Amino acid sequence: MGADWFLVRIDAVEQAAEAARAALGRAPEVLEPARADRIAGRPLVQIALDLAKRGSEARADAALAYRGYEHALFELRAAVVRALVDEEELTLSQLAQAMGVTRQTVARLYRAAGRDN
Repeated sequence: MGADWFLVRIDAVEQAAEAARAALGRAPEVLEPARADRIAGRPLVQIALDLAKRGSEARADAALAYRGYEHALFELRAAVVRALVDEEELTLSQLAQAMGVTRQTVARLYRAAGRDN
């Protein structure tokens, strides 16, 4: 018997969340020198230029990690919707109401999970 698909997807969401947390955790190391420079009276234009150089990679890393988290969460939601419809025989309308989203959103999740198979 293979790995439980639900647990595999939960693990993926947790790993992606940890990657996003780590990427966001770099913010203080980027911002603290700017704070120190401002307190020291350094001109704002110089601080801003340095911050743009130091911060661009950290911003890009955080954005990429967050997109990875959103994708893992989407895959989990899609797989759960697919299972609830196919295995538990819930309707798209029932799921939409329970999830607080439109039926079209649930249908999109359902179709997305079908592409994974």
